[in-house]
Amino acid sequence: MGVIIPGNTDPTLTIDTILIGFTRMAASKCAVPPHLQAMILVSKLPYQMSALVQSICQTDNIEDLKTDDIKRKAILAWEQRGPTQTQNNRPFQQPQAAKKISAVQHSGPPPIISTTTAATSTRGAASREPEPSTRRLERRARRLRRNL
Repeated sequence: MGVIIPGNTDPTLTIDTILIGFTRMAASKCAVPPHLQAMILVSKLPYQMSALVQSICQTDNIEDLKTDDIKRKAILAWEQRGPTQTQNNRPFQQPQAAKKISAVQHSGPPPIISTTTAATSTRGAASREPEPSTRRLERRARRLRRNL
């Protein structure tokens, strides 16, 4: 029985689905005793009805449990909860939306942030020497200027 009674909607339809399953089992000659049906129904009640579950579990005799009584109590508990109450008995409030902190609009494209590689960061800021191939090109350019 993978049926779970939801805590945010009317439990009548789901409880009826569970009870129909018990009726089908009885029709196929695999009847479940009434007190076991009631206990299975109690185990399917949602967390929001934990007070109801505790009051049902305090009965003296387990054989006195009836599915109709549990169904009636679950429906009454759901109706008493109402749409204006939450779990903590605080008034219902709409979830707050995030507020915009700043209305500043940036002009132009976003700034480009360059990343440094490990090779350039290990040389340090003091030694800004060009690469060896660049030095060679500079020397060649000077020689060509002298010869002109």
